[in-house]
Amino acid sequence: MSSPSPPRLFPTTGFTTIDDSYLLVEEIWEWYEPGLFYPEHRYGVTIKVCEQSSEPVHRELAAFRHFEGTKTSNPGRLFIRTALDTFTIRQESNGAEHQYFVHKPLGISMAQFVRFTPGRGLPELFLKGFTYHVLHALNFLHTESRNIHLDLENDFDLKDFEESEINDPSPRKFDGDRTIYCTRPIKLPKKAGRPILCDFGEARFGQSTYTDIIQPYQYRASEVILGIPWSYSMDIWNVGVLMWHIFEGKQMFTAKNPQSEDEDSSLHRLAQMVSLIGNPPVEFLRRSVTKTPRSIKRSDDVPISTEMSLEASEEHLEGEKKIDFLRFLRKMIQWEPEKRSTGNELLEDPWIH
Repeated sequence: MSSPSPPRLFPTTGFTTIDDSYLLVEEIWEWYEPGLFYPEHRYGVTIKVCEQSSEPVHRELAAFRHFEGTKTSNPGRLFIRTALDTFTIRQESNGAEHQYFVHKPLGISMAQFVRFTPGRGLPELFLKGFTYHVLHALNFLHTESRNIHLDLENDFDLKDFEESEINDPSPRKFDGDRTIYCTRPIKLPKKAGRPILCDFGEARFGQSTYTDIIQPYQYRASEVILGIPWSYSMDIWNVGVLMWHIFEGKQMFTAKNPQSEDEDSSLHRLAQMVSLIGNPPVEFLRRSVTKTPRSIKRSDDVPISTEMSLEASEEHLEGEKKIDFLRFLRKMIQWEPEKRSTGNELLEDPWIH
């Protein structure tokens, strides 16, 4: 772990003092108790606090320790978030132990970044740069770290934030020995940083395949939905679906049970996959341990559209650019995991250069 950085010195005068009867930030919550909040110290890092001990917390801690012990010259290592330190604190009131991760600050998530772009979609040039960095990161994870995962934020630092706090200190209130600060908004950086893979609570390593449910539903790969053992290529599916989302400004697969709009339905999702990318190979379906494939064939309630296609759904490109983009995308959005290109192979594709 890195040596701790010295504390930053911020003004102790020149700020607005708020009346202590006015509720700020967490004080407005009904369950707020001062003892649940650890005293704040000002350092140039961010701290991730885990509310409870759980399997995702243990996985993330194991992932950071694994990364720390991996010696590599792979450039993808630069696009993986690291932990500067980790520690635990035991809560006095109930004895619960909370895990803390200390990180270099990052900016907004990719989902937040896209909301600020015109039309809520990345321009093609930005998309290529984003994809290039993500594939390098996955290449490191899959070939050297032997890790499966995908989640993204933008590289960032707190220099502007610190300068603003020094020049115009945040209003605050004093409650006994506690100081509560008004939240200062973080401005969008003038120059976008590199995308960084982060949040490893659902990362897996140590086995060749897994069978548990993983991925947000809108990004869930075909083999995960069907209960087929999955591995690294699941991340490649994620990249393809995520590319579509941040470029087109819409999800690739949106089907739900029409009888219940709030209920995600694997049956309807698979039917939409058939509409967009064609029929899955029979041998692939035979690997499934669920009844979903057989249900699609005999259910009149799950329509399979013959009019939908990726070509018709893609709305921002024309001509050769559209052909090249969809060709690249289809290398990732394949029913059979073993037929998806690897991160290394995709980095050699002409579309990305």
